Amino acid sequence: MFSLKGQVLSDAIQAAITVGYRAFDTAQWYGYEADMGAAMKN
Repeated sequence: MFSLKGQVLSDAIQAAITVGYRAFDTAQWYGYEADMGAAMKN
């Protein structure tokens, strides 16, 4: 399993949004709901 967390996840989400991504897999199984939510909010 590959899982990003913390600042690495936040940086990846911001980069993805910048280049046009609008859908993200946020399955509970990944265990990063809080970090993902914070990254997307920023």
